[in-house]
Amino acid sequence: MRRRKEWGWTVPRQPAWAARPHSWLQLHINSPEDELRLRYADLPKVAEECAGYGISAIQLVGWNRGGQDGGNPSHDTDPRLGTREELKKAIEDCHAFGVKVILFAKFTWTDMTTPRYRDELYRYAARDPHGLVYVHGGYQYQTPSQLCDVGTHRFAVMCFCGGLRALYRREFQKILDLGADGILYDECQHHGEAVLCFAADHGHRRGAFVYEHDNDLIAEFRAMAPEDFFFCGEADYDMEFQQYNMAYFRTYAYDEIPSKRYLRPDGNATGLMVAVPGFDDRDTLNKCLMCNYVPSYEPFFFKGRPSDFPLTMDYGRKMQALREETADYVWYGTFSEKRGAAVLDAGGCPHPHYTVFTRADGRKAVVVTNNGDRPQTFTVLPDGGTIARWRAVDGDWQEGCTVTLAPHTAAVVLEQ
Repeated sequence: MRRRKEWGWTVPRQPAWAARPHSWLQLHINSPEDELRLRYADLPKVAEECAGYGISAIQLVGWNRGGQDGGNPSHDTDPRLGTREELKKAIEDCHAFGVKVILFAKFTWTDMTTPRYRDELYRYAARDPHGLVYVHGGYQYQTPSQLCDVGTHRFAVMCFCGGLRALYRREFQKILDLGADGILYDECQHHGEAVLCFAADHGHRRGAFVYEHDNDLIAEFRAMAPEDFFFCGEADYDMEFQQYNMAYFRTYAYDEIPSKRYLRPDGNATGLMVAVPGFDDRDTLNKCLMCNYVPSYEPFFFKGRPSDFPLTMDYGRKMQALREETADYVWYGTFSEKRGAAVLDAGGCPHPHYTVFTRADGRKAVVVTNNGDRPQTFTVLPDGGTIARWRAVDGDWQEGCTVTLAPHTAAVVLEQ
C-alpha cells in the first residue's frame, strides 16, 4: 500500500450500491454453440427472484450476437433473443426491483470465424517477429462438438497499441446505450501467448509491450461512462485496480492463500468476487466471509436461478446478514489475515482457518470457520484485547472467547 502511494496509484470510486455489502447472480443465456436459454424479456423475472434473495446484481453472459466467447468483439444484441429495445426495457425493469445489470464483455481477442475479422479486424491482431498472428485456442465447454474441438472458436490476440481502441470505444458505446450498470470484462488480465507485438503498421515500435495500454482502454471507457458505472474484470492483475472496481475469480481449497486480498487489504475499496457454484456451498460462502469476497451465485455453472440451489441461498442470506451486521469490521475494516489474534482448537493446537479484520478505531474481529464434518470448539485470543461476543452465521450472539461451531459453519468474533 505504501509503494502504491509512492507510485501515485489510485483506486476508482465505487458506486454507492457496490460500496455496501452485496452479492451477484451470474446468468448465462447463450453460448457460442447457440444454446439459447432465455429471451431478453425474461430477465425481469430473474431480477424479481434475485431481489427476493437479497441479490444486488445480475451479470448477464451470452447476451451479445455470437453468445459467450463468440463474435468477439461484437457487442450487438442477438435478434434471436429479442430486440435491442427489449433488452434496454428489460434492464429498466430490473432496476425497478432494485437489481443492477452488468453485461459480460470481452475485448482481448477477436473471433477468427467472423467475416468482420477476415475483412477488417485482422489488421489489428498482435503479430510475432515472423509476421504471424498470435492465436488463442479457444474453449471447450459442454457440447459434443466443442468437446471434440470441432465447433471451437479460435481467437486472434489483439494489439491495443494502434487504432483498435477507437473501434472498441464504439463497441462500448453500445453497452452504454442499453442502460447497463457496468461490465464484467472477461479475460482482461492476459493476452494469451502474446507479450510483444512486432506489427509494422500499428503505429508503435517493433516489439511493443502488448499489456501497455490495458488501463488506457478502461480509462477511455470511464471517460465515456456515467460516474456510477461499474467496471469489473476477471482476475485483474494489481496495476489494473487503478481502473477496475472489482475482480472476479474462483476459489477452491480451504488452505488457498488469499493473495489478491493480501494485495488489497484496505477495506472494500477494491472488491473481490468469487464463484459460488455448489448446491450446498457453505464452505465457499465461509471463505467469502473470511476474505471479504463478494459471492457470485452460479447454480448449474451459471445456467440457473437462485431458487435452483435453496441450501446455498439459505446459508448465503444468513452470511450476508451477519456481514451487514458486522460490516464495520469485516467489510469496511482492514484485512490482516492472521496478524492480531490466535485461534486454538479444543486440544490447544493452532487452528488454521481464521482471519482477522481491524476496524477504523483499532478494534478487531476474527472470522473462524469449521470446515470439518463434526462440531468443533475453539478459543479465540486477540493480541492485547478481550473478546466481547461472537455469532455464528446461523446462530445468535453469545458472550466469551469460547466458540462452538457446527460443521461447515463460520462465526464472527468481536473484540471488546
